[in-house]
Amino acid sequence: MPSPLILHVLISEDFFQERVVATTLALDEVPQVAQFDGDILSAVRAEPGSGIVLDLEDEQFDSIEILKQIVKDEILAPLPLLTFCSPECEETLQKAAALGVVVTPRSTFASNIVGMIKALVQSEDPA
Repeated sequence: MPSPLILHVLISEDFFQERVVATTLALDEVPQVAQFDGDILSAVRAEPGSGIVLDLEDEQFDSIEILKQIVKDEILAPLPLLTFCSPECEETLQKAAALGVVVTPRSTFASNIVGMIKALVQSEDPA
């Protein structure tokens, strides 16, 4: 059995962060919650792991700027990425689409966290 990989959790909201962390642990992966006081992506670059989950509505950081850095970074861009936000956030959705990123509606993410995290971590073959 392959050793667990890190799933980077770029979510500060307790509700979603707790559920993503619990799901990640249940899938025998290692959740790495971002430190929101500095370079959020430094830990991801240091150990890319199996993917990134990013809340595009997070108020602790500029999520679109983080998303831009992810898609342009040679280490981060290949990682599976799961982003979510409310359909009402039209400007955020447009900016994400312009970067080529598909965004999951917040309600869909909330109702299917287990399935979505499972699909994300299984999409990356560590071999």
